[in-house]
Amino acid sequence: MTKKHIILLMLLSMPLLLASCLKDQEDTFSESASERSKKYIANAERVLTSSSEGWLLQYYPDREQSYGGYVYTLKFADGKVVVRSEIADTPADSVVSLYTVNNENGPVISFDTYNSLMHHFSTPTGSSGAGGYEAYDGDFIFIIMNISDDENTITLKGGRSGNMMYMTRLTTSGEEYLDSINNIAFEIKWPKYVAVVGEDTVNVSYDKGRTFSFTYKENGEEKTVEASGISTLAGINFYEPVTVLGREIKGLAYTGNPDTFPATGAEDILFKGYTESVNKMFAEGLWSTSFSNLGAFGQDYWQYFADRLLPWFQQYYPGILSIFDFGNFDGSFGAVYLITDEDFLGFNGFDYELIGTDKIKMSHNSNLDDNTGYALFSNVGIMPALLAPFGCDDQGNSVERTFLITVDNDRFPETVTLTDRTTRGNTIVLHKNDIYDPLNN
Repeated sequence: MTKKHIILLMLLSMPLLLASCLKDQEDTFSESASERSKKYIANAERVLTSSSEGWLLQYYPDREQSYGGYVYTLKFADGKVVVRSEIADTPADSVVSLYTVNNENGPVISFDTYNSLMHHFSTPTGSSGAGGYEAYDGDFIFIIMNISDDENTITLKGGRSGNMMYMTRLTTSGEEYLDSINNIAFEIKWPKYVAVVGEDTVNVSYDKGRTFSFTYKENGEEKTVEASGISTLAGINFYEPVTVLGREIKGLAYTGNPDTFPATGAEDILFKGYTESVNKMFAEGLWSTSFSNLGAFGQDYWQYFADRLLPWFQQYYPGILSIFDFGNFDGSFGAVYLITDEDFLGFNGFDYELIGTDKIKMSHNSNLDDNTGYALFSNVGIMPALLAPFGCDDQGNSVERTFLITVDNDRFPETVTLTDRTTRGNTIVLHKNDIYDPLNN
């Protein structure tokens, strides 16, 4: 056969090859993209409604997971979803609303109508800060990334936050699961935990069992790594593992002993609970007080502020004194006060010295920048009126005051009482939770 014959045969066979390739493509894509999307959505809807007890959702608001994770349970049926969450008052509380599974540049679950639990982290309030006009960067639309082969796990991505979240099929009712979760979370009884790793020490502090801070020294340098966690029946799982002294920690395991928690993924690292001295707990916390929580000495000053100074101040900043806090504010120690409506935030710094385990010496300092309201408050006498019980005179000059500190609970104090060692009638009771409208409460 000549070279010319070979080329001729190849040319004659090309239509047959092309037809074969096209036939394969037609077999592979026999359905249109919209048809495939409809089938996927229908399957997702079938899986969602197939769980008789519903689903557990590990929910993380905020794209940095800075608020930690929250447990939700969801039960889908007939276009409605029954939502329960650990943020509700009790596990029995539920809110029913509508949902859809549809295609928005990909399959999504959308919680269409307002649900006070499901939309809690995505509903703005109009104020600034966490939960304010940007809410908590929470999600109510979730992209369906994957449904496991056994249909027991659904991987989601927050449409706003971009956080990866997981729904797993429940085998008990949502109410029972949340009740168990609350019991486990209650077992984290110590304010701080410490672990010894070889010759090194790792300290762990946490905020409400959701955000964790690991502090340790490595090669003589102090390091801190943070983790965002969520409660499970096995303890605390972290959104992402953290590396401490070369070891990867995925969470803290609950073994039935509330005094110790092994590190998940590095079980030989055992964290043991301990309590700081009461004066250190006070200095590291932020506490709220009000008129009724002051002794006679402080009430005289605050009454003068309410009668004489606040009306003058309101000419320029309408609203009430909404909060008066004292303690550690973003790494600085001192007094924080907020005037509502105009959101006037004032801060006055204090120096302090811890004495023993239950005393603190405090005095006002003038290490303030131009944004703290120092000049305005000083000129009208507002600053000394509010701060005199803590450590200044009626002119705003620094006065050292030494207080005895007592607490209502050695591990998790809700109230702290400061008793001035030298000034009669100068007691200050401070609370962990904010007290609003402190002049009238």
